[in-house]
Amino acid sequence: MHPKIINVIERDVCELLRLDADAVFNLKVEYAVAYLEGRFESHIVKELMNNSRFWMWWRELWAQRDRNFMKEVTVKRWGLSYTYSLNWRDFPDYTETKNILYKGAWDFYKEFHNWKGIKYYPNQVLMNEITNV
Repeated sequence: MHPKIINVIERDVCELLRLDADAVFNLKVEYAVAYLEGRFESHIVKELMNNSRFWMWWRELWAQRDRNFMKEVTVKRWGLSYTYSLNWRDFPDYTETKNILYKGAWDFYKEFHNWKGIKYYPNQVLMNEITNV
């Protein structure tokens, strides 16, 4: 996924959740640490935490999950489309819609991104690089 698309998705999530980018970033890091500690031995966790390629992979994975989250809250609940950008003015009454979507959205977002639901692993090249250190 292109970094510009990731940035747009992140912006839309922040707007929906009424959070700044730092709050969402902190959750990403918290869940990354939990994901790593829940799946790998401590020496591998340390290596992955210090590897920029892991963080690029995590950011892209998170963005894909963010896109799915936005589809979930806009398409399934409102019948509106979400591709890579959400124009709130496309909503029938966008101020009211944003208020309704916001209620409970943060808890849903945290549950949606729960690391235990992630079935993916960093690619084999990265894992070989880490385990052969």
